[in-house]
Amino acid sequence: MTRNDTIRLIGVLFTTVLIILTLRPAFGHGTKDKSLISPAELASNIESYHILDIRSKEDFSIGHVPRAGSLPLVELSLQNLQKMGVDNSKTIVIYGSSEKSAQKGKLLLEVLGLTNTRILAGGFTHYEEDRQPIQKGEPEQHQHFSSESQRISTLTVNPKDYDFGIITGANGIVTTTFKVANNGNRKVQITEITTSCGCTSAKIANTVIGPGKSSLLTVFFDPNFHKEPEGKFSRTVFLQTSGGLEIQAKINVEIAGQEL
Repeated sequence: MTRNDTIRLIGVLFTTVLIILTLRPAFGHGTKDKSLISPAELASNIESYHILDIRSKEDFSIGHVPRAGSLPLVELSLQNLQKMGVDNSKTIVIYGSSEKSAQKGKLLLEVLGLTNTRILAGGFTHYEEDRQPIQKGEPEQHQHFSSESQRISTLTVNPKDYDFGIITGANGIVTTTFKVANNGNRKVQITEITTSCGCTSAKIANTVIGPGKSSLLTVFFDPNFHKEPEGKFSRTVFLQTSGGLEIQAKINVEIAGQEL
């Protein structure tokens, strides 16, 4: 097989997977999926895995999973993985801000022959939401192979987060809305909406937002979906765009007297 044939094959694989992912419903992760690992499971046995953080190095320095190595998606190559000592001897746990961002990385790892891989359920956002321990600090090597991670989305979300205050399970599902505005000069298409946890779901009124236009994002939180943390906690909605960018909307909530 020639080098051009290999490149074409990788392109076909990426296209196929992206089509499949686009057809997924706009709900949070399902931890019954064996390709996923929950924040609690990862934190409880963290030394058993190669952990790969594919977010930007700036995000990594602000906070990351303990023992994780920093390798932004645009730098992911067999050579860089070998430098980090990442191989199939241990299960590789890959994560981005959300599950969606890690799925592309998992596919690329498999193309490179690293098939013993799992994705952190809900991404690093959900790992933080579940109050798992994090580390801060710069990665060992601070270099960029591409400016792709520096792109700024033309979309904004208002408000950036919404506080439901204290609610009860007896009142059932609660909802709120966010305004998603396009401040750029080109239309933007929302290709997928995911959430950091299955207790939260979301839908947007218009998936294509023209320049200077906006659309309403409705977020639903089910206090009876499963047992939640005590006290105030947060959940996050991720909007993926046709340009490969991701923006977030966050809710904060506290449940009084949950008896699940």
